[in-house]
Amino acid sequence: MSEVSDEDHGCCEDEAGKREGRCRFVSSGELVASGNITERALNDPEARLVDRAAVLNSILQRQALRREARLPPLNIRTEYDRAVEQALWRAHFEEHGETVRAQVLAELRVKHGPQFGQSVGGLWAVRLLTDRRLREMFELTADRR
Repeated sequence: MSEVSDEDHGCCEDEAGKREGRCRFVSSGELVASGNITERALNDPEARLVDRAAVLNSILQRQALRREARLPPLNIRTEYDRAVEQALWRAHFEEHGETVRAQVLAELRVKHGPQFGQSVGGLWAVRLLTDRRLREMFELTADRR
């Protein structure tokens, strides 16, 4: 990562609003060494689909707001890992969601008849089984990472 300007995230000001100097987030290696981000999250090929700079910038902005409100600081490592995991889940759902839903609906219609899935209970069953299968698929891909 290159240096981030103070205006990007506002974490370089003290309580009086004076600049304390320029922030240095120069490399992902430094972030890992500081314990703020896991090596796995940085080297995961699927995580590269996530705009890590935007994720980190968002976390730093939230951190600055918390500091202004005198709230306890965020654990940047945990927040980063959670944000990457959420982005990966969204991508997985967008890629496989409709296909898995169609498969589940087809299987249930074979078992219960062609009208299955038109009632509220049928819709819930389809959604529940689709979500379960998508999560199982997601966990299998996570294990391979």
